Amino acid sequence: MFFSKKEKKNLGSFIRAVVGTLLKADPGDISVIDTENKLNENERKEIKNEIEFFRLIVLLFQLMEISRFGKKEFTPQELGQVFGVASGLAYQDSGLSKEAAEKKLNVLGERIGYYTDNVEKTEPKELEKRGVFFYLTKLFTDFILKSETAKFSDESFQEKHFLVFEMGKQIYRNDEKAFKDLIKNVKFIDE
Repeated sequence: MFFSKKEKKNLGSFIRAVVGTLLKADPGDISVIDTENKLNENERKEIKNEIEFFRLIVLLFQLMEISRFGKKEFTPQELGQVFGVASGLAYQDSGLSKEAAEKKLNVLGERIGYYTDNVEKTEPKELEKRGVFFYLTKLFTDFILKSETAKFSDESFQEKHFLVFEMGKQIYRNDEKAFKDLIKNVKFIDE
């Protein structure tokens, strides 16, 4: 019988490594989903700019869903602090200066606020029914397209909404699989 040895890491170093991997990840090819070029250039640019932050948000929510790493149960606030420090270091590892990394972290902090505030406003029964990651993808779509209820009567907008939602779903599925593969090979140790 073969037993693979798990790599020992504290939570901060694990997050730093995963964030570093996500920062290097291919943002995906929008044209694979938008084969008829329904999204305009500004919308495509907005998607490319936001994918990085969306991936990090998904990672943070995945970590919050687990909350226990090693012997320690992390509160969302503690997890957020470790996540912020580890993400800042990962940005610097990727070649950004400390100042540029801080700017990225400020934007990430704004996005974390946007996603958490909106998820917290969702009815608990709805969250349980559809899952938090459905709402994260919906919020990603709404953020990109600046969604308003009135726009949904426009067929062109509905098509764009579907395309961006599918892009978000694809990113989530790919990153979820990678996250599960990474986490099963780690034994968490106290910091």
